[in-house]
Amino acid sequence: MASTLAAMTFVASTVLGDLPLKEVEQVFWDCDFKGSRHMLDFDDAHVCSSVFERLKAEKFDSEFDRFLEWWRTNKSREYAARVESTRQP
Repeated sequence: MASTLAAMTFVASTVLGDLPLKEVEQVFWDCDFKGSRHMLDFDDAHVCSSVFERLKAEKFDSEFDRFLEWWRTNKSREYAARVESTRQP
């Protein structure tokens, strides 16, 4: 299990390191929306946690209160967009 976790951590950090911040934001919202609908499995939770940490560090200088204000301001719009995209064929 330890080697699997280490491998997943490496893959998540490598993949996330290549994504532009704007795409990291979209992955964050996808994770947040998915997590609001049902329990994330271990792999998704790990990736989503890594996404959150990178977003918080790079966009908000690791300041959780700034992140939280941004999240509250944008949550309704981002969730509505994801609900709408699931309705389209």
